Amino acid sequence: MVKEADALSEAGTEVEVLGMNFLPHLIEEDRELVRGKKWKYTAVPGPLDPAMGRKSFRYRLKRKLANLLAEKTGIQTTAQLGGWRKDLLREALARKPDLAIAHSATTLWVARELMKRETKVAVDFEDWFSKEHVAIAWHPDRVVARLEREVLTGASYATCTSEAMAEAIGKVYGRRPEVIYNAFPLAEAPEPAAEPGPEGPKMLWISQALGPGRGLELLAEALGHCEPKFTVTLVGNPQGNYAKKLYSRFPSAWRKKVKIQKQLKNSEVLKIIANHHVGLALEQNNTDNHDLTVSNKLLQYLLCGLAVAATDTAGQKEIAIQAGDAIQVCGTEDPAGLAKILYGWAANPASLQKARALARKSALEKYCWEIEAKKMPALSPPKSS
Repeated sequence: MVKEADALSEAGTEVEVLGMNFLPHLIEEDRELVRGKKWKYTAVPGPLDPAMGRKSFRYRLKRKLANLLAEKTGIQTTAQLGGWRKDLLREALARKPDLAIAHSATTLWVARELMKRETKVAVDFEDWFSKEHVAIAWHPDRVVARLEREVLTGASYATCTSEAMAEAIGKVYGRRPEVIYNAFPLAEAPEPAAEPGPEGPKMLWISQALGPGRGLELLAEALGHCEPKFTVTLVGNPQGNYAKKLYSRFPSAWRKKVKIQKQLKNSEVLKIIANHHVGLALEQNNTDNHDLTVSNKLLQYLLCGLAVAATDTAGQKEIAIQAGDAIQVCGTEDPAGLAKILYGWAANPASLQKARALARKSALEKYCWEIEAKKMPALSPPKSS
């Protein structure tokens, strides 16, 4: 969304982003992120705003009751998307936009209501919203799917994160979104790390949260098939006592070679990535969304010149086919296969350097925002009939 707003603003479009913060530790980061931008960010009062008072309590109560109803009876309602959706709609309507772009399940509802009032809308499937979660009894997946169909049917345009996702969405809803990879600007890329030192290649896994179902169990088992000839850094906010449980799964010889650190600020992510040699993109295929999307980290790794060890989800295989030896893939339940990739690069510096050079080359020639931004439908001239 930030890169989209940047590109539209650079093209001379007046852009305002309406958002709402649900996580206290990200409020200041939001402020830093939008500082100096040509576009405007407006934080619509949400659950963290003291001014909401009793209204915030009512919203939370209604959502909780709606989720409980869905869990006990299977009846799903738009109330599960939260009362704050109405505040977003009110703010959007007040601005009378020429185009409103939805980026989440909740804003799909806003987009639908705007369509009813003859406002042009678009949708960016940053994720396949109705397919994001492993079966959760209360999750409003059917409600979100209906919104996806309605908005996609009437939208001026739609975009998504991979060819695999575009194909699947097209089969379900009868309209195929345009594909824009969530790549990153070349201008933001630090210089790649120097060749590995005496401790061997530095390998990195990075995400917002450190928890189950993210491929870390696969990594722990894979290390049991390797000699400790490299180091591993895991970046993410641990969920509960997950970090302790994960450490207990690492072979004893590896425990001093694996470091866990908390999630970084957005501005620091590329810097730490560029300080490593191998990126771990161990996404799982436990939901359609996880299987079909292309994770941010994979494209960030390429931009920073890291060789990539990736699981064979449909989205990641799509990039691997095009990036050649820069990315090697293994099964989502194949620790021996992952170990072979990692140890192979640790034991063969020339092979690792070749993979890293190809990673950087693929970013320069294809997977960078300078190229992807040109695909944005809002910036493209209308097609002749």
